[in-house]
Amino acid sequence: MYKSILFHLDGSAMAEQALPYAVAQAEHFQAELISMKILEPVERSISLPPGETSRAEKVTSKLASEY
Repeated sequence: MYKSILFHLDGSAMAEQALPYAVAQAEHFQAELISMKILEPVERSISLPPGETSRAEKVTSKLASEY
């Protein structure tokens, strides 16, 4: 019935509690479970040295991937 299930992880306790249900549904339907985390853009600031915004974006993306 389902080929893919998209699951949003936001770091909240509620999302963590819902994850086993999403896994069970994916297993039941033999579907791919895709987890998603939306990242807020790092604001560019005059006070940041050149390249620091880009570095902050990379660190944020890495942390989200590890999560």
